[in-house]
Amino acid sequence: MSHVVVLAHAKWFVDLSTPFPTDWTFMLDPATLAMAGAAAVFAGLWTLGARRGRIPDLPTLPPLMEVRPLLPRLVSGSLGVALLGLAGTGSFLAPHLTLPLASSGWALALEGAIGAWLISGVRARDAAAAVGLLAFVGLLLVGPVPVLESAHLWGAASFLWLADRQRPLGLTALRLGLGAALVTAAVTEKLAAPALAMALLRDFPAVNLPQLMGLGLDAATFVRIAASAELLLGLLLMSGATPRMVAGGAMVLFLAPVPLFGGTELLGHLAIYGALLALMASASTVTPRRPERKEEPATPVGSLARTGG
Repeated sequence: MSHVVVLAHAKWFVDLSTPFPTDWTFMLDPATLAMAGAAAVFAGLWTLGARRGRIPDLPTLPPLMEVRPLLPRLVSGSLGVALLGLAGTGSFLAPHLTLPLASSGWALALEGAIGAWLISGVRARDAAAAVGLLAFVGLLLVGPVPVLESAHLWGAASFLWLADRQRPLGLTALRLGLGAALVTAAVTEKLAAPALAMALLRDFPAVNLPQLMGLGLDAATFVRIAASAELLLGLLLMSGATPRMVAGGAMVLFLAPVPLFGGTELLGHLAIYGALLALMASASTVTPRRPERKEEPATPVGSLARTGG
């Protein structure tokens, strides 16, 4: 359970009636910068190694290969159920986002209607475009930060828009959306708001298992490690290096918090589960660079005659 805080959204489970101010001093602390920098360097080296063929991706399992033709339907269904479920619980885009009474009715109705449309599978590209409308509504009602934190939704919608005509580009959009959501959450819920992450640790002490075991891992260090791990995973997803391996690892990490945080965690990440499964079933988006073969220069015919060739 020590990794649960990495992918559990603190805002979903902490009382936000008391605001948590942004604290850039924590993010700019040398210890924080060192850990975050190490994550970025590791992501860069991993990507370089994958591009040079030194880090092979996992093979696609035969059952997942059978799923490939159904990937758009899978992503559409998981995204639709997520949006419909959020609307049914009175949340907009994420479990913690509630709207003022004046706008909640029509916004939640729109969210639920688009979710049901995605589930139906009818005119999937048009339904994907309608998801983009939710991003515009989100900018108006909740602001840019929650919209960025929900970047996985826009990545999934972009994949559905492109899947039939340019699936490789759609998969790239899917990866970028997932990665951007993780990087944004690492900053907004941990690096720039350590008090928020520490409040989650207080309310759910089982998250910091090393501390419970008496290993002396204080809350601040744990938040730094969690944020750096989240940054690393987000950067690796965006890089496209070993996408099946990265998506498989992310799937494990996203499922691990469900027993502790329950249905809210499951519903909030449902669209991500579908997106990760699509990446696990798809072909690798980064082709290792093969060394160039040096061709032997052609021997002139006259020289062959002189040498008796």
